[in-house]
Amino acid sequence: MVDPYAFYDRKQLFTYLKNYQAKGDPETEYAYSNLGFGLLAELISIIQKKPYMQLVKESILVPLEMANTSDKVDPKNKNIAPPHNKEGTKVPFWNFQAMAGAGALKSSLNDMLRYTIAQLTYPETDIQKAMNLTKQFTFFVPPNSDIGMAWHMNMLEGMTYYWHNGGTAGSSSFIGFVPDEKSVVIILSNSEIDVTQTGIQLLEKVLTTK
Repeated sequence: MVDPYAFYDRKQLFTYLKNYQAKGDPETEYAYSNLGFGLLAELISIIQKKPYMQLVKESILVPLEMANTSDKVDPKNKNIAPPHNKEGTKVPFWNFQAMAGAGALKSSLNDMLRYTIAQLTYPETDIQKAMNLTKQFTFFVPPNSDIGMAWHMNMLEGMTYYWHNGGTAGSSSFIGFVPDEKSVVIILSNSEIDVTQTGIQLLEKVLTTK
């Protein structure tokens, strides 16, 4: 499907969960879950009685002055790079309903830099304290990876670096940072080709180049 989440709404999500049967015991194996983050966004929205995007704006975008981040694409914005698949063919932007928490946001390099700087800043404000909590350990993945609250955490040369990636059928992204070095790597690509390994290699280059 060219736009797989465009018509997947909350009713369909909850119907799926009603019939879902887990195949393994809880907390025994790590698997990243887009479904989990889509569900989390819906639950927060229900509890707060506000649309998900309104909560994102109030909690993150406005405090960090991230003016170029949204779940919608402005067709008049000529600075937006159209997405392409692995063959280089232009494809549609993805649209989201119930799975918005898994990947609806579109952003800019400047906004992502603002976000990452807040991750590197000593936690004083409410949003900085909340960001600091996301880096707490939750699970170990052999041979050398820890999982925070969505952050992947690895250690090299005695220092920890944090990273996460994202992607649709026409885009790929990576964000990573090394708190001890105050170094950041951000990659935003309008291609489906995965940029994760490039981002990790750049981060590790920071740690091994003295």
